[in-house]
Amino acid sequence: MKNRFMLAFVILSVFSFFAFIYINNSIDEILKKLNLSNEEAKEYIWSNCSGNYFSYPNPGELKNLLSNNKTEIVITVGNYVKAYVNSKEFDTKYAEFREMEKPEPPKSIGTAEDIAKEQIEHMKKGIAEMEQSMKNVPDDQKDFFKESIKIMCAQLAELEDPNNAMYSDEMDDYYAQSDEMQNKNFEEQLAEWEKEYPVSKNEMVKKWLNKFLEISSDVDFNAELKTNNYGKKIFVNPDYERKSDLWKLCFRSGKETVNAARIFTKNWLKELK
Repeated sequence: MKNRFMLAFVILSVFSFFAFIYINNSIDEILKKLNLSNEEAKEYIWSNCSGNYFSYPNPGELKNLLSNNKTEIVITVGNYVKAYVNSKEFDTKYAEFREMEKPEPPKSIGTAEDIAKEQIEHMKKGIAEMEQSMKNVPDDQKDFFKESIKIMCAQLAELEDPNNAMYSDEMDDYYAQSDEMQNKNFEEQLAEWEKEYPVSKNEMVKKWLNKFLEISSDVDFNAELKTNNYGKKIFVNPDYERKSDLWKLCFRSGKETVNAARIFTKNWLKELK
């Protein structure tokens, strides 16, 4: 026998949270019954849509959330979610999210001379720090510091030698090729980013809605259940038991609820196209 109190799950799996009750067709009352604020509900919508997954709040409240108005509930919550997705607030969050995912342009390696200058500065700083540290150690440890400073000074002299091989034209060519390769990789990453995160949020929303349609397309509402050794209801068909949580929630929600959610989703997708 299907678990009736799970009927609300799938409705909100489409719209980022699964549990709610129909009270005077008011979304405020639905959220109130779930102990969910408007801001928390919007965060569920955003995180699920941007992450392309489905989660729900306060599952412990579901047992008390029963209603026969399944189709009306879908429309009520669906319109609420769609209104938020179409809001300026959602657009702003998407723009910020998109920018955060944008690849950083590479930093030029520079010329051999640039690299040498950086290494020289680093070496001089290291020597100064070593000399300062030597002042604060016991006399029997100073020889170690003196030897380390001597080695570092020799390395510094080698870096400052204009005849050092690292200043050759061949090295400059090598660094230039490295810069070119970095820039090429960045251009590829940027093109992929523009494809994955277009200026319009619609592609992200469509991907999310289509995922629900894909998962809910083959739910067997006549599937048989049995009780396992731990008293838990599981599917007789082992293939069904391996299905995703969303698929199982669709099953428990019932055919009427899922069909209503699928119709709403398909109509929304038509608007996005």
